Amino acid sequence: SCRTNDSTTVSGSLWLWYHGKNCQGGKPAPCHTIVCGAARPSDLDQPVMAALRSITAETKEDFEVVSRRIQERKDRVLGKDWAATWHVGLPNYSQSEKRGFQIGNMVWLYNIIHVYGMLDYAKDRYGTLVGNSKNWSPDKTWKENVFANPGFNWMPGCAYDPSHDYSSELMDVPEENKARVLEAMKFVHEWCCPENSKSMALEAGADEKKEEDQERNVIPLEWQIAYDMRPWTAFPERG
Repeated sequence: SCRTNDSTTVSGSLWLWYHGKNCQGGKPAPCHTIVCGAARPSDLDQPVMAALRSITAETKEDFEVVSRRIQERKDRVLGKDWAATWHVGLPNYSQSEKRGFQIGNMVWLYNIIHVYGMLDYAKDRYGTLVGNSKNWSPDKTWKENVFANPGFNWMPGCAYDPSHDYSSELMDVPEENKARVLEAMKFVHEWCCPENSKSMALEAGADEKKEEDQERNVIPLEWQIAYDMRPWTAFPERG
């Protein structure tokens, strides 16, 4: 979607620097500090260059083009109404006192899979929610569960439960969005849960069941990993 040669790190940094004026779907929210993830020392050069370039008119113009194209794609893929209101009334884990469901995050994962094809990212994120769910005890209070669950320290919330009635959790969601919210959570659970992921059907295996799953659950091309442009494997990912 970019018309520039900027890396994703530069584009992401610029999005944060311009967040005060280009926050989509809500009130302006200026950022005064950003966190820079780096796999090697040279990675820190990119956000520094982004900060220096952020004050130029040319960079602002390029950013506005990219931002507009992203918004146009969201409207086209998700529909304008959903793109503008999907988050309205969705509770997070702190507002789901009985089960700690992270509903807003699940629906967001549904959106980024469809708009950006980020299936593998969504699987990694949703896997943490699944792990949190396994450690959640109905015999404990919400606070006891949260403080006893190590996964809540960095990615809080529990995954979708097909047997749960979400009426109370979705009471503040606009009526026209409720069915799609439930659809979104079910979709993410089916595609991203490690135990029953649809995408797992494409992993190595030759038995008849997996062949049937492969025919039924083919991963769309735009959701697949294209290529890895990293010059070397980041330290945390080394075996």
